Amino acid sequence: MSWKRISPAMSTMRRKSAVPCDAALSRARTSSFPRSARKREYYGPAISWARATGVISGYGETNTFGPNDYVTREQFATMLANYASKVARVDVTPSGEKARAMTDYAAVSSFAVPAVEWVMDHDVITGVVLADGDALIRPDGRAERCQAAKMLAVLQRDILKAGK
Repeated sequence: MSWKRISPAMSTMRRKSAVPCDAALSRARTSSFPRSARKREYYGPAISWARATGVISGYGETNTFGPNDYVTREQFATMLANYASKVARVDVTPSGEKARAMTDYAAVSSFAVPAVEWVMDHDVITGVVLADGDALIRPDGRAERCQAAKMLAVLQRDILKAGK
């Protein structure tokens, strides 16, 4: 990939890019990540760490990861909630009021409902505001890099209280 093609508004946040964000947030040392011959890609150690800690679990019954698949907003919300719960030991019990108030709440996949509710409770995700003022979760929309950066920053600053 050319550096000229990287942009914060690109809809190219892929799973192999999202997991290293969570690993970096934890300040985990890559030398302590489990390694295997199949995970020689740059994101391999982060995926191994994320699986071992419960940040990711793979797709449904197949338990596959899909490193080149685009990350949806609900998938990234799930990764962040899993990170907060399993790594940072934060209570992620949602009230869900903000999420349930969104017009597309019913579109959130069942696996992601608690995570989406929790991240919205804490303004990690605030929704996509349309021109008419309506706000949507857009759970199956691709997580753009700028959105993911904002979500990580809010999680770290407001919930994990890092740097304070």
